[in-house]
Amino acid sequence: MKRVLLFGSLAPPDVMRDIPDASEAANRFQLDMSRGLVRSGVRRVTAITAITIATVPHPRRVFVHGAEWDLGDGIDIVAPGFVNLFPVKPASVHARLKSAGMRLEGSFDAVLAFSPTPIGHASAGLAVARKAGVPFVCITADYVPELRPRSLFRAVEQKLATRVVRGSDGLVVVSGHTPRDMSTDQPWIKIDGGVADDWERLPEVRPRVKTVVFAGTPDRMRGAPLLLDAFARIEDADMRVVFAGRGGMQDAIAAAAARDPRIEVKGFLSREEFRALLASATVLVNPRPSSAQENRHNFPAKLLDYLASGRPVVTTLAGDLDPVYVEVTMPLYDETPEALAVLLREVCSWDEARRVAFGRRGRAFVLRERTWDRQAARIGDFLGQLAG
Repeated sequence: MKRVLLFGSLAPPDVMRDIPDASEAANRFQLDMSRGLVRSGVRRVTAITAITIATVPHPRRVFVHGAEWDLGDGIDIVAPGFVNLFPVKPASVHARLKSAGMRLEGSFDAVLAFSPTPIGHASAGLAVARKAGVPFVCITADYVPELRPRSLFRAVEQKLATRVVRGSDGLVVVSGHTPRDMSTDQPWIKIDGGVADDWERLPEVRPRVKTVVFAGTPDRMRGAPLLLDAFARIEDADMRVVFAGRGGMQDAIAAAAARDPRIEVKGFLSREEFRALLASATVLVNPRPSSAQENRHNFPAKLLDYLASGRPVVTTLAGDLDPVYVEVTMPLYDETPEALAVLLREVCSWDEARRVAFGRRGRAFVLRERTWDRQAARIGDFLGQLAG
């Protein structure tokens, strides 16, 4: 393919770090997928993007100015300006992204959209694809079709998102539950995200003794309360838990750290700091509860980073994890604080040689089967089939 348009929220990593509302995981997904598409044969990926920023009155800017970046290696970003004022923002984002895409008519072969929400991004991509007569494929990351709307706006957003999903020519899903629960007729492929290139070499750090690491947004959906409750049941004075990430229950975790010196709060980390932290852990934990409806339809992207770090991983089986993950992790079948505490103590009691051997199995698996080159090639083939 000559060119693929990606409608979403991609921003250069250095810009994204300065935006408190941006999702580092979502940005890495879009960036690494774009790089993989180029390496698999797409000549250029142009991201038509709206910079992720909360709606006024929370931040300072009512008008977000446009920008353009050429990231090299066949990837560029066009970020039109928009009105950052509720409830005008979704319509403004849709109109500006659509206009930017229309100006490129005739010079692209397919349109991808990263997630049908928030409203404005994917809907613009669908309109541009229909006008150009090229395939439109929606990536249903972070999309929860059965979630009960909390407000009238969320209900409208949910309805419009469903229309975008059903109006697509194909779906790229991170959970097979999404197309099955929606009973959609479109063809679809399932991917788990991918391992970034920087994991080909491990950071040169020494593992810390009896250190449990949680990396990501510390909130209920990602299991932060479960980990806090489990750690409170561990009386070992030498064990510690490190929370890295921003948002969610950050204040509650900081308050817990003030009461228990074994709890360490890192906040937002650079990519290099993040990788070094994972590689230094005794055990990494992904405690996402299976009972959360959101977790049924997503994939824990950090799980791939965890495994790539070569350290043992304790994880729930929330969502639509392939059975192979049971073989390369310590699965938490009983999602209770008591059971999680037992698993964490068990892994911390292993000698380091056993932890290294266990971690190498998971690392070998993701570097063989879950690289972005491999995943993006599947997406590229899927786009080619639809275009053909």
